[in-house]
Amino acid sequence: MNFTSAQTSKDPRSTVSAINELVHGIQNLFRGEIQLARAELQNTAQGLRKNITSIVLFASIAMIGILPFIAFLVIGLGKLLNDQFWLSSLIISVLFMGIGGIVASISYKRLKDQNFTLPQTRQSVQEESKAVTGSIKNVTETFQRRAS
Repeated sequence: MNFTSAQTSKDPRSTVSAINELVHGIQNLFRGEIQLARAELQNTAQGLRKNITSIVLFASIAMIGILPFIAFLVIGLGKLLNDQFWLSSLIISVLFMGIGGIVASISYKRLKDQNFTLPQTRQSVQEESKAVTGSIKNVTETFQRRAS
């Protein structure tokens, strides 16, 4: 690798500008990705907060009305079963536990299927990493051409 004085005088300036451009690009990439991730997390948290608040509110309202209704069902079914209130209480309890278990299972699956992986951030990072890789490749090729 023989460098002439003309090549060495050109190389530092173009090399420095290429490296500066690469460093600024990487800095901008990280700043942008952090801002995107922060925005996505805020949106996800806001959606979760809204859903949880609704669930708590409506479950509380339902609990106020469900107790007298359960008493009505137990007494009514007990009268139909010839005053066997223990059996009506058991039947109603099993029925409500089954319904509650099914609804809880469905809610858990929905929560589990919710995407918390920040898909926009991941896609953006992949695109930007390809661009940075391309820039590094261009700088490397430029150095190799100048070296030959």
